[in-house]
Amino acid sequence: MAGRQNRAIKEIANRDIISRERIERAYIFIQIPDRNFVEMFTPQIFMHNSGKTPAIIKKVRAYYQTTNVGEIIPSLISHSLSESRISDGLVIAADKRYEISIRGEPITEDVKNHNKTMHIIGVVEYKDVFGNIHESGFDWQSQGGEFIISPNDKLNYYT
Repeated sequence: MAGRQNRAIKEIANRDIISRERIERAYIFIQIPDRNFVEMFTPQIFMHNSGKTPAIIKKVRAYYQTTNVGEIIPSLISHSLSESRISDGLVIAADKRYEISIRGEPITEDVKNHNKTMHIIGVVEYKDVFGNIHESGFDWQSQGGEFIISPNDKLNYYT
């Protein structure tokens, strides 16, 4: 009987720890500061920590890509530099953001005229204060002269 109670107590304590970590951990979300892209040639993105604790950024991969209207991007482009890690030091405090510029191609007339779709895509890997590694994938796409979150579930996710 005592063994079963001890296991039950341990299970409840573990659930409490997991629950607390989910509530208190960092959550990185990518934001586009200026969603109007008519003359934008050097897009900026913000990594916003909407969690209650700091996030230690380990990897940032972001670029933009043009596709045909309605085309879904199946995955990130494979690149050797995409696995590079950042040494601990870039920390985003709770409810703060960090701005970075990304490279890509100039906005074309096809995108401006809505004949093509521009995607700002990537992934951020970060560590929370509990030592757990998380990822936030993102895919923002142009629509009607501004950027919206793409309905692409494969690239918009968090762990």
